[in-house]
Amino acid sequence: MPTATSPTSRQRAGSASSLVSLLLVAMLVFGAVLLLRRTTAPPSGLGQTQGPNHPSVGQQLNAFDVHPLLNTEREITLESLSGKITLVNFWATWCGPCIMELPELIKMGRELAEEPKFQLLFVTSDDSEVEPLRDAAARVFRRETAPEQPLYHDVTADAQRQVATSLNIPLNFPTTLIVDHKGIVRGVWEGTYHGAVDEMKSLTEKLLHEAP
Repeated sequence: MPTATSPTSRQRAGSASSLVSLLLVAMLVFGAVLLLRRTTAPPSGLGQTQGPNHPSVGQQLNAFDVHPLLNTEREITLESLSGKITLVNFWATWCGPCIMELPELIKMGRELAEEPKFQLLFVTSDDSEVEPLRDAAARVFRRETAPEQPLYHDVTADAQRQVATSLNIPLNFPTTLIVDHKGIVRGVWEGTYHGAVDEMKSLTEKLLHEAP
């Protein structure tokens, strides 16, 4: 036999439901914040092993081959790095943290554009054919007001494997390397975080000052 619910009972049920909803929203917000921190910042203590303090610093890069994608026809090999201070940024068009740091990297490249011994290589390694990858990368850089930026691709992931093998690192996105004029790795950043590009620029300027 059906029974009626008193107004007081309904109010209590409504209050409980509202409380549960608020708790769920709070948990979702907290989870989103944690996820953002995990994708844009190194775990606690890892910042001490990034950049010039990375364990792979000092190793020789043994192989490196990437191909022109947009605004360039230049093939890049290990020999292309000789005599230059080279910043290599491995990124992907679907990678949120990669896109977040692009404006700072583009700005850094423009500020050092007159340095003949510096080169900045954006290498995208999406699992895609070259033509759709070119279109996707072009859209990203148009959005960042840098449609003229030379871009390179690593569709077969050969360069990723070469770097991962040389440096014994799992190559995720973004990963940034700074290589000196002798092909020696002087800085490695796995992921990105606030201040990472400032560290890259500081190290690059130091190496340019020291370069013969």
